[in-house]
Amino acid sequence: PAPPVSLGYISFTSTADILVYNFFYDHEKPSFEDISFIFRTVSSDGILFSAHNNDAGHSPLLIGAHIRDGYVSVVFLKSTYTQQLSANSTQLNDGNLYRLNIRRNSNGHGFIQLQSYVGVTPLDFYTQPGEIKFSKVVVGGADEWSRIRYFGTRVDFVGCIIDLFQINGNSVIKPADIPKERYNCNVERRGGHPTSTPHSYV
Repeated sequence: PAPPVSLGYISFTSTADILVYNFFYDHEKPSFEDISFIFRTVSSDGILFSAHNNDAGHSPLLIGAHIRDGYVSVVFLKSTYTQQLSANSTQLNDGNLYRLNIRRNSNGHGFIQLQSYVGVTPLDFYTQPGEIKFSKVVVGGADEWSRIRYFGTRVDFVGCIIDLFQINGNSVIKPADIPKERYNCNVERRGGHPTSTPHSYV
């Protein structure tokens, strides 16, 4: 099949702009192998996304990312085990483009890449081996039960996220469902750096 084509960046200005996608059947649920998207913001705090499987009969699972004081953190929860990794080398609330890529293999080894106009910041993390599937993906925020407990904030993301929010190469966001007026996303840059595509983005 042809690769998905982006129509541009979608604006997120309030809780009303959060995009929620539910997957009710097991064959529809995306597995946790590769999550990738590009965003820009000038806000110091906000939840970028959350994905979880909290179905009956399954142990609680959550993966998500949020910005706090300008730095990005990735949260992983499985049952009672929680990891939080922070990329403290780069503040992201400067209005420039950043690409966040979270990958995991079947052995449970994962890595996080934060790509920007100045290079790549890598982080490693470890989870239990085996397949992990999501029953719900929230772009631009999180469910109420997870906001304070796991992200430490109720603040939703304010800024722009590309409509190619991909899990395993498939875009979760359906551009046809997005009002055209949300494609007018403009963020004032800070610091004078050019707003360019992050390294290694294709």
